[in-house]
Amino acid sequence: MTGEDQFVLLPTAPSTLSIANASSMNGLQDDESASEVFAQVSVPKMHHSLVIAMSLERALAVAQAEQQLTRARTIRAQQVIFENIVGSSDPLCTDQKASVEDDLKNAFAEIIIKTKTIEARHEELKAARDVSMQAVHRLISRSLQRGSAQMKALLQAVVSRPDEKINSVRFDDEVDPPERVETAFAERQGILGDVSMARVIFLDVYDRLCSLCDVVAIFARRDKAIMKELAKMRDKITSFLAEVDKQLGLDASSRKKLLLKLARTELAATQKDACTTQNGEICRILSFLGFGSPADDLALVNDGKMHELLTISKSIAARNSQIDDLVSALKITDEALFLRMTASAVLNAEERNAIIEGKKRALLLFQSMDDLEKSMTNRNVKIGTEDMLRHILKVAECAARLVNSNEIVREILHSLWDTVLLNYGAETARSMMETKKLFKLKDCIPNRQDVAFATHVLPFNGGPRNEQYFSFKFSAPAGDAQVLTLFKKLDTEASEPVRITSGCTNDREVFVKTWGLNHILSFDVSIVAISANDGRFQTGSCWFHTGSEWAPNPLKPEEHISSTAVTFDRPFGNNPSVRLFVSYLDAGREPIGDLSTTSWVDNITPFGFRLCTKVWNGRTDLLGLTLRWIAHDPDETTIRSGVIQHDSETWAQSKKGTIRFDEAFADCAPSVLVTGIAGMECNFGEQNLRFQIQESDVGPEGFNYVAGPWHTSRMKHGRWSWIAIE
Repeated sequence: MTGEDQFVLLPTAPSTLSIANASSMNGLQDDESASEVFAQVSVPKMHHSLVIAMSLERALAVAQAEQQLTRARTIRAQQVIFENIVGSSDPLCTDQKASVEDDLKNAFAEIIIKTKTIEARHEELKAARDVSMQAVHRLISRSLQRGSAQMKALLQAVVSRPDEKINSVRFDDEVDPPERVETAFAERQGILGDVSMARVIFLDVYDRLCSLCDVVAIFARRDKAIMKELAKMRDKITSFLAEVDKQLGLDASSRKKLLLKLARTELAATQKDACTTQNGEICRILSFLGFGSPADDLALVNDGKMHELLTISKSIAARNSQIDDLVSALKITDEALFLRMTASAVLNAEERNAIIEGKKRALLLFQSMDDLEKSMTNRNVKIGTEDMLRHILKVAECAARLVNSNEIVREILHSLWDTVLLNYGAETARSMMETKKLFKLKDCIPNRQDVAFATHVLPFNGGPRNEQYFSFKFSAPAGDAQVLTLFKKLDTEASEPVRITSGCTNDREVFVKTWGLNHILSFDVSIVAISANDGRFQTGSCWFHTGSEWAPNPLKPEEHISSTAVTFDRPFGNNPSVRLFVSYLDAGREPIGDLSTTSWVDNITPFGFRLCTKVWNGRTDLLGLTLRWIAHDPDETTIRSGVIQHDSETWAQSKKGTIRFDEAFADCAPSVLVTGIAGMECNFGEQNLRFQIQESDVGPEGFNYVAGPWHTSRMKHGRWSWIAIE
């Protein structure tokens, strides 16, 4: 196969088999277990975040989190329950001891009881989650088992007719007698039916993984709510320990000094006035310990009743001892809560990442079979036996990586060896094996998430620049990365047409330039490079110009609109989110001092969208406008995106606000925040065109922004896009 007729369905980045590599074909052909029905493969007994798309890094993270959770449970199980702590056993203070215990229980019951209740609810939620996940994983496993069996049937159908071209009816230039035609049609119907059935099965796999993603999200929200309650309890523990430290001191030395001070002050107080003037602090401390004013107790000293004073001292010591025990218990409780919360966050994140990766792999399986089904009815595409066998192997590996089991691969390889041996003979089969003509597997998963980002700023230096060309070096994450440039800030001279463009050369040099008599005062240009292996995104560019089809808006004749249809290279699983950014603008001179253009998308489907742009206020077209677009699945948990828009009847200078992400990022601020201009209605008179968006205070929950013109420029409309990437 050559040229455009080459049949390529899956990416060909190098990889190896997951978990257990099939290192020897001879070993596979002699392995009796390889002929077992794949339906015997069951969901392994492991944490549910490792069932789908397991990796060594994920397995290590989950193992560490599970150890933390086990330690948290052990700490709480071995912890001395505060309700069982007793004070001094001295019979002289028995009555006060009971009062002390009651006071302590009342003071700290909220922390003790509520914490235990919340932990119990978390354990119940985890148990329910485990049961639900096991049930869903069994359904996914069954779908993959059906897919494996169907791929075996397809393999047998392909090898049974070793034609040079699979996707055609085999007539051998003879169409008579009628039985020959009927047989050829039956063969054709059989192999097409096998392809269609495999497509439907892998669609079912993808759909079940999407449903699993929804289930995981629901449990994650419930878990997050419980974690917030535990965080509040940790705050209460921290506050109480701080109060104890303030009142009594947490270390033994401070406590000893306090007790000595209490004793010496009481013994030295021989007058009521002295008690009143010298013991304000002691009153406060004794009140915290559960006692009233020390005046009556000091009277005991004056009356020579040392026995009663000794009783009070023992009670104070008992209370302090119990507070020591409580402080220790609360510190241990806080440690257990910290371990539980940390483990829960890791397990939730790893399960979320596993499902995202699993969805991508399942979608690729479905798309590959969907492409194959379409190619089977396209006579211009040549699909030979080797093409089909290679594709079956790739699908088998992809399915194996999805569920962390090479049973699928071994089963397919064993069947492939047997059928090739039967149809081609031992010599040809060995030649195929030795040259790896059939058995050299390729990776079918774009499993890297590679995005590079940078912003270059040309600051204002007092006036127009003499230079018209500015360049910057930029390192893309991979040689096949799609590099997009976009403007965050424009500041151009008004005496000439608004002309400015940005782009990237083949040498990975980013440039910004103007031409003619135009001059630039300042700009901010951002560069986003997305690797072809990053399956989260699809990107592209659209160009509008005077030759584009511009038509008046029927509802607003003063507006002229142009649009173009965009088709994705591969379909998304859902209707994607699409964000637009201006990269090139040649507005022309008329009308002077005004620029009114904006862009948007509509008719969004998993297969494409329509990109629209419009002009108004006297304009009927643009000399040139390039819009970069970035599309992503709205359910992708590592991405947030949106649009900021301003519309007003009067001219405004700028728009300030705060963007709150629909769901905050788990641990930290996004690593990449892309912001850029998508449209404007700007009036700048005889001054410069000034328009921008600037972000600040970027955090896990959102960011602040200032957008629009500044100095003498004004706007009635502004449109900006943003994308945040974890």
